[in-house]
Amino acid sequence: MVTLPSGREIKSSFRCDDKCDVSLDCEDEAICNGYTYGMYCQRQDLTDLGFVSPGKICDGTNDCKNGEDEADCEVTNSTEQTCEKKSGGIAPLHNFTRCQITNVAEITDSFQYCENASSEQTNCSDPSRIGVHCEIDGYPSTVSKYQICENERQICDDNFENECRTPGRNGHSALIPLL
Repeated sequence: MVTLPSGREIKSSFRCDDKCDVSLDCEDEAICNGYTYGMYCQRQDLTDLGFVSPGKICDGTNDCKNGEDEADCEVTNSTEQTCEKKSGGIAPLHNFTRCQITNVAEITDSFQYCENASSEQTNCSDPSRIGVHCEIDGYPSTVSKYQICENERQICDDNFENECRTPGRNGHSALIPLL
C-alpha cells in the first residue's frame, strides 16, 4: 500500500500505471515521474490536504481555501497557450494541466481541463508521457501518448499521430502508430 499526499491509501501497483484506478479525480496518477498533474491544497470541504484534479483548476470555483486553484488563471495578450474550458471561458495551459491521462471511463468536468482534450495533450513536460515528436503550426512540439491513434482531430501538421494500423495478431485490435 502507498499513502498519497491527501492521506488516501492505494495499492502500490495503482500508482502511475496510466489508468485512473481509485476515483474520478485520478489522484493515483497525480504525482508521476517527478511531475504533478493537478494540485494539492487545503480544500474547502476537507480539514486535511486535498487533491484538486486538473479540470477543477481555473474553473471559477475556489476548491482550495486560499483560492490557489484559481490563481494564475487570467488570460492576457501575452498568454501564449490557452484553451476553452469545459466549465466555460478561456484559461491558460499550465504544466500541471498538460498531458494527464485521458483513459478515464467517464471523463467529467472534474477531470478534463480543456473542452477539446487534444489542446492539453501537447508540449508534454514529462518525457514518459510523450507519444510522438512533430511540428504543430510549424513549431517543434510533442503529442501525448494518450492522443496517439485517437483520430479525434489533427494535431501534428503532418497528421502523423493518426497514421496507425491495426496489428490483428491474436485477436488484438488496438491501434498502433506506424513508426
